[in-house]
Amino acid sequence: MTDGNDNTMGTGNTGGNDNTDNTAGLGKTGRTDTHGGTGLETLAAVFEAEDQGDMFRALWPSMRTAIIAGVTVPGAPGTSRFGGHPDLPADVDWPVNADTGAPLSFIGQFNLTELHGPAADAPVSAAAAVLPDTGMLYFFYDVDAFTWGFDPADGASAAILFREDAGTGAGAAVERRKAPEGATVYRAHGVTFGARAELPHPVSTAAAAALDDDTGDYHDLFDDAELEDEMGGHKLLGHSRNVQGAMEKQCALVTGGIYLGSSAGYRDPRAEELAKGTCDWRLLLQVDAADDPEEEEAAEGETEGEMQESGAGGDGGSADGDDGVEFEWGDDGRLFFWIREQDLAARNFGAAWHILQCY
Repeated sequence: MTDGNDNTMGTGNTGGNDNTDNTAGLGKTGRTDTHGGTGLETLAAVFEAEDQGDMFRALWPSMRTAIIAGVTVPGAPGTSRFGGHPDLPADVDWPVNADTGAPLSFIGQFNLTELHGPAADAPVSAAAAVLPDTGMLYFFYDVDAFTWGFDPADGASAAILFREDAGTGAGAAVERRKAPEGATVYRAHGVTFGARAELPHPVSTAAAAALDDDTGDYHDLFDDAELEDEMGGHKLLGHSRNVQGAMEKQCALVTGGIYLGSSAGYRDPRAEELAKGTCDWRLLLQVDAADDPEEEEAAEGETEGEMQESGAGGDGGSADGDDGVEFEWGDDGRLFFWIREQDLAARNFGAAWHILQCY
């Protein structure tokens, strides 16, 4: 994949507590709320109501705060957005699939000052502490290739660009760049940010580790309390809402050069050593399918000019003549971007990996 200082994404830790705001107590759980303002107390109460406080305490070290990326009317150039056309520095080339030369499709961009500035909510800023304070982070994916991330060669079909000097007003100027012919143009949406405390998905590396692989009761509680629904939507960081199995080990093995299109890959002589890095991987971005009422509402609220810019018609439509479309990743699917904790700390977004899951 491609990152951008200008790095290229070629292609986290599954547990851990990202926050430092020790404020409210958690009653019978006996723990301190380091996810203030994110709904953690409500989450704890769900477990207490089912007499599963011990389970909650076991899962607590794996708690993460997700930065929820809600959708709204598109904002000014340089602001965070999904779809439409990106705002790129003039010296940044449009990323292409290195194997085929096909242009990648623009998924979204995040102006990181919006997560850290004075206007950001405190829980959002706390969760964003692992991200750069400034700069623009761009995500691209080869929609036509529709790769799943189980083949080392899939790294050519996704890209993350990071420019620390862009989007600040004092750094590199950004300009709206129309998608080249062949790229899919998604409907443009602005982004609003919120924070949400999340436990790991029952079918995840973190949950298995926290509960010594005995996740049956957790899975039942997760379903009964409809916690699955609380993990959906677009988001940075947090825990993934898995459609299929855990993804951390897949990231570790595939980026180590093992093909996982069949079970034979897990028996590769290199697999045992590479699997030691499984818990280094964490979610960077989850892109959900656009099937919720909020996204439809936001789309209806766009002005005619914004609709044209996003590819819904007029000269601002996609170069191949298609209207702007909403995200769709197969049958109830999601697109995930993962990164190792050490690469995130080093701002090495080029080492991230994408995985697509659907039913």
